[in-house]
Amino acid sequence: MLKSKKIISIMLIICIFLALKVSAKNTEIISSSISATVLEILDTDTLKVSLDGNGEIAYVKLKGIDGKAYNEGYEYLTNIAIGQKVTIIKDFQMLYDGKYNYANVYLNGINLSEDLVSKGYAIIDKSQPRGAEYNKLIQAQNIAYSYNLGIWESQSPNYSSIPGQSSPSYYIKDKVNINTASLSQLKTLLQNVPNEVCEQIIYYRERNPFTIIEEIKFVKGFTKDLYDKNKNIITVSTNINTANEYELATLGLSSQEIEKLIEIRNKNKIKNINEINYSIISSTLYNKIKYFISTEDLKEINYIISSSIANINGSDKSYLQKIGLSSQEADEIINNRKNGYTYKTLEELLTFKDSYISLEDINKYEDNLKISTNLNTTNEEELIYLFGNTDGKKVYKETFKNIEELKKYVSNSVYEKYKQIVYVDKFEPNYININTASKKELLNIGLTETDANKIISKRPILNSKDLPFDIKNINEKVSIYTNINKATRDELLSLGLDNVMINLIISYRSNQPFGTKDEIKVLFEENDYKDIYLKIEKYLVLR
Repeated sequence: MLKSKKIISIMLIICIFLALKVSAKNTEIISSSISATVLEILDTDTLKVSLDGNGEIAYVKLKGIDGKAYNEGYEYLTNIAIGQKVTIIKDFQMLYDGKYNYANVYLNGINLSEDLVSKGYAIIDKSQPRGAEYNKLIQAQNIAYSYNLGIWESQSPNYSSIPGQSSPSYYIKDKVNINTASLSQLKTLLQNVPNEVCEQIIYYRERNPFTIIEEIKFVKGFTKDLYDKNKNIITVSTNINTANEYELATLGLSSQEIEKLIEIRNKNKIKNINEINYSIISSTLYNKIKYFISTEDLKEINYIISSSIANINGSDKSYLQKIGLSSQEADEIINNRKNGYTYKTLEELLTFKDSYISLEDINKYEDNLKISTNLNTTNEEELIYLFGNTDGKKVYKETFKNIEELKKYVSNSVYEKYKQIVYVDKFEPNYININTASKKELLNIGLTETDANKIISKRPILNSKDLPFDIKNINEKVSIYTNINKATRDELLSLGLDNVMINLIISYRSNQPFGTKDEIKVLFEENDYKDIYLKIEKYLVLR
């Protein structure tokens, strides 16, 4: 009997002890602000503390972050926090899950969540509710990511070895819309981009909105290194059904508008972007951003400021001026259309001696200047300026299966004049570069030996005025300048490149376009093709 009583007593003591232990573990912090002493670091983002005043034990998760059990972060937190006084701040979104208190914890006035993220010891946990400190966490993570700190060490922009992450999606989802972000947002949110380059982004897009993110490489000063650092955090179009607060803010939406948009889309997916006009944002803002938002994910948009499109190989002076070119610029384009040759690249317009046309002009008018016209997709205005009012309207109403069908609507002389600068379906020219092609290649495209020798003796040929004879019979087969971002394998071969270098070029541009001549030069030099680059550099263009 005594033995039984003793056993019961021991069991009661154990139960009381366990109850007290559980109670200690489950202490909920009620106060909006309370001091505590750090007793133990349980994980990179988890503290065991003793609450000042009552000595209760509580378990605190640092709000907004995930430490990923990162050892360096654990050691760092242990070194700076054990035995230290901290302030635990409760906000309206502070969570308590029955065991852990999710809170902002300050040590010597420093937010530990922000501190750990800035050093790469933790990442943002997007599953948690966000408070006022979220943007600071984003900026802190940008710093760690940019400088490959901690977790981010040796991470490429496309890969993360962090458990459970095939790519840094927690990072990639925080997009900056480069068509709508304010100058201050660009300066703050883009990584390592100098202020003057951010200003150039604004200058560029006001004249030529970005249709794909790769186009940002043509902005003055936006180098390959800057592109590689930012390509995963920029977009040209925002999906208003999925974008987070961070990205929506770069559209110019206020915090109230963002909150209302998220509330509405959580109830029902937005099916048409016009649904947010008036109901959520002002008509003024909607009209400003409507071309750069969508109800689905888009990697490319089709928008130009002016609907006027001019074919530089066929437009007259009045139409070239209509899209904004000056009288001198229009004359320059027309006067250099000589000897049966048509422009094969836009940047040929930069190569004229004492040219009136600048790179800024190319940037400004790129969406409005074409080297070839799609008969089935262009607007009526361009066709009228090419073929005249009557014939242009007829052509606009038709759908063509091939170029020869154009003969039904225009005279033979007009057809012969324009057949090489219009197309149906896809425009896929296959040129050789007349400046670098071998004699054999020149003969293969139809030149006589005499004419091939004339071409070779006349090189370098820097514009069509330099051609030794009219080349209209082979015009569709030759270029004077090679667009390295689009050239076919045959055209790259005609530059004197071997298959190794050609494969490197094609592989490189499949990931991103060449943005500058220096970028091309680096690729050649890194692969021991410097001498070849020096021979062909003057014939290379980017657009």
